[in-house]
Amino acid sequence: MFRAFDLSRRFSRFLEELKKTHPEFFKNPETGLPEDLDAGLPPGILERSKNLLERYQSKDIGMRYEEETLIDIKEHGIEAIAIYVPYHLSINWGIYVFLERLSGLSYIVSKKGHISFDQAFEGCKRAVFEHESFHFLTEYIATITETIKGTPLYLPYFYKNRPYCEYEEAAANAWMLTLKSPYIRLIKNEIRALCDISPPGYRDYINFISKGEADYNAIRTFWTETFLNKGGQAFFPTRIEMPSNNILKLIPIYYVNISDFSETKDAVYCILANYRIHDILTKLVRILPQDIQKIDTDGGHQYYIYLRNGMKIPVPYHGSDGGYKNVKIVNEVADALGIERKQLRERVLKDP
Repeated sequence: MFRAFDLSRRFSRFLEELKKTHPEFFKNPETGLPEDLDAGLPPGILERSKNLLERYQSKDIGMRYEEETLIDIKEHGIEAIAIYVPYHLSINWGIYVFLERLSGLSYIVSKKGHISFDQAFEGCKRAVFEHESFHFLTEYIATITETIKGTPLYLPYFYKNRPYCEYEEAAANAWMLTLKSPYIRLIKNEIRALCDISPPGYRDYINFISKGEADYNAIRTFWTETFLNKGGQAFFPTRIEMPSNNILKLIPIYYVNISDFSETKDAVYCILANYRIHDILTKLVRILPQDIQKIDTDGGHQYYIYLRNGMKIPVPYHGSDGGYKNVKIVNEVADALGIERKQLRERVLKDP
């Protein structure tokens, strides 16, 4: 336990020093969630919150969220269950696990695989961690490369491939499906079947699997072409050199109960999509042309949302801010128009 904490602390120091030395790699690194947990994060969302996790390890909860989880997997792949927020984008970086979705996934897997819910839950949790840890490793590979080359690489790659890179998601699913773990081996067929009905990229995991094993040559080629812009394979570290357990010790993990705190989930998605205030304002105008007259300033830097009902909503943030501030703006507009907050946030996030 101490060793895992020590590794995480050392990596945090490494990131702090890196941001001081190469601030150009981390453009607007704080676009994330509020530091104050009372400002929107659920109480007890501390790293590896065991109590919250145990509370949602429930077959009844899984049954309740089975259908919703399956629909979300078809739309978002594994990211319906958990997402990785890069440290290039936020100080609140790490893996965010949506507990209702994890229980929903576990129920689906237990039913199809004819195993106990608790067995499925442990396997699904590890599978999700494995998928998201590949995203961390990809970011880490980019960090190594950009410090050597002295030029930003990860953020340009991230922006270019929004909403996601199909090759990275395919490799992440291959990474997940080929882990030699008794937990994952027990549910592999069921997880693979869910990958097969996931969006493009997620369902193309076979491109990074060879003879039932992760194709590390293909993975290294992906990283080399992406971050070095050349063919061949640089000798980047894979699972062989960086065991999964050690990687997971470096990554903060947060458990979020989205039924009570859906705003947290929406804020995390805003971070991952790198939405800024100006993006959200543009989306609101596009979604609500009958309700929003215009977005304008007072001649300075203060934005205002002018509604057709005569109301004027101030936007006390810079246009390049992001994260949870986006959620607060959407909520204010919803309240002013008498729209249900969650409904409007969902419309904004689904707007292309």
